[in-house]
Amino acid sequence: MKFTTILKIFVPIVLLAVFVFFAIETVKPEAVVVKVERTDAVKSVSGTVRVLTGKTMQLRSAESGRVIETKVDVGRAVQEGEMLAQLDTEDVDLEIEKAQIDLDAAKKLAALGSQHKHSLAAKKEDLEDLERMLELGSASLSSVNAKKRDVKLTEENIERESANVEKSIQGLENFIRVLERRKEKMRIESPISGVVSEVYAFKGDLLEAGNPIALVISDDRVVEVRISEENFTGIAEGQRVRVKFLGYGSSEFNGAVSKVLPVADPDTQRYAVHVDLSVEDNLLFPGLTGEANIVVDQRENALVLPATAVRGSYVFTVKDGIVEVVEVKKGYENMVSVEILSGVEEGTHVIVEDLDAFRDGDRVKTSIKEL
Repeated sequence: MKFTTILKIFVPIVLLAVFVFFAIETVKPEAVVVKVERTDAVKSVSGTVRVLTGKTMQLRSAESGRVIETKVDVGRAVQEGEMLAQLDTEDVDLEIEKAQIDLDAAKKLAALGSQHKHSLAAKKEDLEDLERMLELGSASLSSVNAKKRDVKLTEENIERESANVEKSIQGLENFIRVLERRKEKMRIESPISGVVSEVYAFKGDLLEAGNPIALVISDDRVVEVRISEENFTGIAEGQRVRVKFLGYGSSEFNGAVSKVLPVADPDTQRYAVHVDLSVEDNLLFPGLTGEANIVVDQRENALVLPATAVRGSYVFTVKDGIVEVVEVKKGYENMVSVEILSGVEEGTHVIVEDLDAFRDGDRVKTSIKEL
């Protein structure tokens, strides 16, 4: 057979084989795989996150009166000690003025002394005269004793009168302090720095003592994580926390457990912990929700796979382009990774995406995803 004839026969066959090979390679599904590597295995528990206000204060009027000035508007930022409402103090001012007049009069009376002081001086002189006469025998002992009793009675009256005046002065001073305190309470100040969220009273309103004026929420925030009863054991202050908020997509914030509340919610039987996050305060607003993972333990030099690579207790490995479903034994888990105790070895290629698209024995081409 001529060489040219051989070429005419075999060249098409080879071209067909090459075409078939590339056609088969082209239609193979692509599997995204990772290599099983050794790193730190992390055990964590998950929980739901909610951002709360640090404090919520409902401002109330401690005194009755008409509102003559107000600075409460919804959304307004306020500072601790800032005046938010002022009640009319005219009646209290009049009471203070009257009490001050009475006090000044009482002090003048005290400065003048008792009206009996001159009478006491005269009685003491009479007593001295009687005592000299008693020595000379021209006065009786009974008359001297009677004069002594009269002098003592006058002294007691003067002391009693002085005590009453002093008591009146102290009472008036105390009454003025009470009135001034009432006046201070009629200036209603914010006890915290924050934002006015609700307003209940306006200029011109007549308030009774105890009526609400406004609701102020503090600037500080509490990040609370709710954890199920079965996962609560082992949670302690200082443990690392990773938080994702629904409002910030895939962004992850790191922090630590700052407080563990030992009592479960009676309705849900979920426990709460507070966490400190490395995040700007203006990113945390009340009502923001998300999910958290609290690291409760860690193991070094462990075989670790992404959580997306594990379906129940199975993984999809790829060797020489063929998929094999392998059962594994899992160790520590968290929302992003799983420790593998047995079933695969270091360096094994494992599918991490679209696991539902593959079956045991499938032929695939692979692309390696870097962790």
